[in-house]
Amino acid sequence: MQEFEQNASTALQKRNSELIQPILDKVLKAVDKVAGENGFTFILDVSKGSVVYTSKDSQNINPLVLKILKPL
Repeated sequence: MQEFEQNASTALQKRNSELIQPILDKVLKAVDKVAGENGFTFILDVSKGSVVYTSKDSQNINPLVLKILKPL
């Protein structure tokens, strides 16, 4: 029973990765495009909690990325 559970869990994780990876690839391509078109040097992922400070001049690029992804 434990072996079955472990195999099922491993298979589920693998399938999850297979399904999510193409989406992540599209999002990263969109972020790269936004960065290039707008001359950005850094784009920080604040969802990971790694950003300590942002200034009033900081820009949220989510609307720009979503605009690129929307046709999908």
